[in-house]
Amino acid sequence: MSTRQLLKRIEKVHGRMFPKRDEGAFTLEELCRTIWREDEKTFRTMTSENSCSLRHFIPQFEREDLLERSRGVPAVRMNTNY
Repeated sequence: MSTRQLLKRIEKVHGRMFPKRDEGAFTLEELCRTIWREDEKTFRTMTSENSCSLRHFIPQFEREDLLERSRGVPAVRMNTNY
């Protein structure tokens, strides 16, 4: 395999692993995490209905918060109460 072919393959894999994104766009998970970090209670209230599929993010966010606390790294919370 030539160097050129190898570089092309590496570029292709890199493009799949790290797709270019519009900086103004967010994934649903990123949006939910932002709401969770801003006000956990509001996010739980929003997702309290049985038909809400966003509830599946809650265990993930709880695990991430627990992991951050166990590392001694405070979870980034956005406090809007001044």
